[in-house]
Amino acid sequence: MGTVRLALLILFLVAPSIPAMNVGRYASAMTQGQTKSFVSANGSALYLDGRPMRFFGVNHADLVWSFIQPDSIAENGAEVLDEAASYNITVVRYGAIGYTPDQVKLWITDKGHFWAGYDRLIDTASALHIYIIPTLLWNPKQFPALVNERPQDVFRNGTLSNGLFNSFVRELVTRYRNATTIIMWEIGNELNLLTKPRTNYYTIQELRTFMKEITSLIRDIDSNHLIGSGMAAPPHDVNPTIQDALSSFLTVNGFVDVASIHTYPCDNAGRLTGTSYPCDQNGLVYGISEFDYLKQFYSSSQTMSKPLMIGEYGDNLQINPQSNFSLGVLAAASSLKIPLSLMWEWMVPPDRDPATRLIWNVDPQQTPFMVSVLQRYSLATMTQTSSNTAAMTETKAASIQKTTISASSSSLLMPIQPVSTTGTGSTYVVAAIGIISLLAVTVIVFGKRRRRNV
Repeated sequence: MGTVRLALLILFLVAPSIPAMNVGRYASAMTQGQTKSFVSANGSALYLDGRPMRFFGVNHADLVWSFIQPDSIAENGAEVLDEAASYNITVVRYGAIGYTPDQVKLWITDKGHFWAGYDRLIDTASALHIYIIPTLLWNPKQFPALVNERPQDVFRNGTLSNGLFNSFVRELVTRYRNATTIIMWEIGNELNLLTKPRTNYYTIQELRTFMKEITSLIRDIDSNHLIGSGMAAPPHDVNPTIQDALSSFLTVNGFVDVASIHTYPCDNAGRLTGTSYPCDQNGLVYGISEFDYLKQFYSSSQTMSKPLMIGEYGDNLQINPQSNFSLGVLAAASSLKIPLSLMWEWMVPPDRDPATRLIWNVDPQQTPFMVSVLQRYSLATMTQTSSNTAAMTETKAASIQKTTISASSSSLLMPIQPVSTTGTGSTYVVAAIGIISLLAVTVIVFGKRRRRNV
């Protein structure tokens, strides 16, 4: 039996024997009282009500559009969030205004309809005790396309598209500046992958100026919420050494509250999106493991006194439903105590492109193993960060369904199902999960470093 399988077998054998936890379907120990205070940052940690917090969550890029125009997308946003909550997933990141120019056009031409849908998203997330992270600029072409400008113009003061984008940010932030279900405003999605010479959009210093301006705009309106960058890991082709990558990381995350990287497997076979992202001869980038890679960026975020957010990580789950890469990121994030880690991508709408979207699909029905592992990490973190709060005794309880597991049993791949109960005894969980985590980390994280920038 491989070391990864052995660690996971230990995880699944021990965890079902832990006494029932006070973690409910919609009111977990971690999120009880969530609507009463904002998540804050102090040094390299996130805090809620004075307690350090860590989150294991997901991405769902289309989320807001399934509330604003549900007929245009093959999903129901409320069901997507409900399903996430039922598996104890408490953070969802999404594109704040979708991806296409038509979505921006609806905001301009029918504000009543647009904001009514947005209100439903905020209300639903709050009711389910789910935190959300709106990414303000997911597609740089989205705003310029409406006014006949180039994608790079949205980053430049005085252009029509920049003014349009700033207006949207003002409206969104003003409307929800008191919404505690929002963890942070995230400025953009992987904007550092578009710097020169990769594109002709802008230099890294011009991007830094844009980040500073948007951060200032948000802070003038909203003193409650954190601000994140949304940056990917620095692209290897323009950062040939790890020192170059760390320097770039510091540059683009300088003005925000929460630093960000996205990490994916490198790939010599083109199995991820049809494009090859080569590894070295040892299957590594920069010659280091994924654990050491993440540790370098975590150390840099500590130097800046900022929390680190792994805003995206994932793998082609159609080929690798038990992805060692994703398991390694989870183990590293747990071991390093990285405050926020979000898997790509939760319950992808079935009408999305199979080559670029559906291969990443993290779904309870289609990828039960990965959902189960993600849930276990989330449950462990909830208990560790909340075991001493009085709110625990007031929450609805849920217990892990006990399952007989053997090395050849298919039940190893089945997700936990939250079951309503009145069980207690959650104080035993911390020690048990700690032992499990150490075992899992030891055998998982020292795998090959595999990464892809999207």
